[in-house]
Order: sequence, then C-alpha cells, then structure tokens
Amino acid sequence: MIYLVSSNKQLFDSDNYSYMSLEDSINEINSWEVVQFDTETSGRDAHLCKVLCAQFGNRNSDKQIVVDTSTIDLLEYKEILYVLLAFPGCALFPQRPTL
Repeated sequence: MIYLVSSNKQLFDSDNYSYMSLEDSINEINSWEVVQFDTETSGRDAHLCKVLCAQFGNRNSDKQIVVDTSTIDLLEYKEILYVLLAFPGCALFPQRPTL
C-alpha cells in the first residue's frame, strides 16, 4: 500500500494510495527494521535540484510512504535520515541503530 504524507488533501483522489499523518508516518518508519529511501528531484543533479518528494520503503512489507516536500518539511524526518546517512549500511543489518 502507498501512503501519502501531505498538507494538501485536495491534490488527487485515488484508490491507489491513502493519506497518512506526519506523526503516523514517522512512527511507522521507526518500527521498520529495514528502511529504503529515495528522492525525486526537479532535474538530473540531485545535489542542486529541488527535492519534489521523498519515499520511504520497507522490503519486508508492502508499505511505501511518499512525502510531498512542497507541503511537508523533510527535516521533520531528520532523525530517521541521520541514521540512514550516518550508517548507510544499516539496511544490511537486522536492527538499525537508534538515537
């Protein structure tokens, strides 16, 4: 299932995803043993182009969380991102480090 985290509830109406609150998304991601992360940007240079959305996934479930970064500040996920960036191999281990 795909969950969208956005302040704009009027974007789309679809049976392909459900809305999820910011707090619920952080709690859900923190419950995962393995976290996959990806971004979509406005161009080919991920270092210079604007981030349009961020996606968190879990290979052990069918859940994907898509964050609309035009309405949700990605820094709300800073503790999760810190673990992913500080311990980039943590997805290979059964338990992620905690802060």
